[in-house]
Amino acid sequence: MEFHKVGWDFSYAYLLSVNGNTGSFSGSKMELREFIRSNPKPNFTILDETYGYNRTNYSGYITVDDSFCECNIEIYHEGDMVFVEE
Repeated sequence: MEFHKVGWDFSYAYLLSVNGNTGSFSGSKMELREFIRSNPKPNFTILDETYGYNRTNYSGYITVDDSFCECNIEIYHEGDMVFVEE
C-alpha cells in the first residue's frame, strides 16, 4: 500500500501487551513516523482493516524486540491510497 499526502500529526501506532482476550493491559502510543523509523521491516500480521474518510486503520499482531504484541496503526491521509503489486 502507498498512502499519498499522509497527515503525520494525526497518524499513530499503538502497541499493546498480549495477556489474553480480556483484563488489564499495558502498552504505548507513538507517532507513526517514529514507529516506522524504529521498525523498518516489521513482522506485522494484519487481521482487520477499516477504511473511512481520509483514514485507514489496521489491527493485528506484531513482533517487536522479540516481544509479541497486539498492534493498531491508524493513518490519516488526504491523498490517494494505492494498492501496489510487486
